[in-house]
Amino acid sequence: MAATITVNWIDWLTLATVLVSVLRGTRYGVLAGVLDLLALIGAFLAASALYAHVVASLHKALFLPTEWAGFLAFVVIWLALYIAVGVLIRLMHAVKTAPVSEMLGGVMGGIRGVALMGAFLIIALASPFHDGFDSDAKQSPVAGFLLRGYESLIVNVAPSLSVHIPRIGPGGVLF
Repeated sequence: MAATITVNWIDWLTLATVLVSVLRGTRYGVLAGVLDLLALIGAFLAASALYAHVVASLHKALFLPTEWAGFLAFVVIWLALYIAVGVLIRLMHAVKTAPVSEMLGGVMGGIRGVALMGAFLIIALASPFHDGFDSDAKQSPVAGFLLRGYESLIVNVAPSLSVHIPRIGPGGVLF
């Protein structure tokens, strides 16, 4: 008898995100896709390095528990950097692209979608409400793949950077 693969909301959300990212990649082309992927990863790593410096200020100013202040600091830094760079990329590459660039942009969009869902999963598993995600992440076939990709990034890329990037999420720091 054939084995049945059970998927959950993480798998469906990943599929939807990848499909939308592929369509977005075909619209903007390969160069914008590569730059967008680099912006996504760079903003995530920058937020990982910077958020701890903001936690104490948020904790005092907004009277938030420390873990919520860390979560909020990380998300705000990550989204602010990613959106700002993304707007610049779209403004620079808002021209009609060649068909080959559109196809390769779709491939880059798919990779970006996987990276975006990996970032979402890492943030969710490091968040103050991570207990709600743990069981679903363990049951999801896609979540294991995304977490292994993050592990590879942290093991291979982070040590070569001049700034210390803490490991966030499973096996690392929680907010």
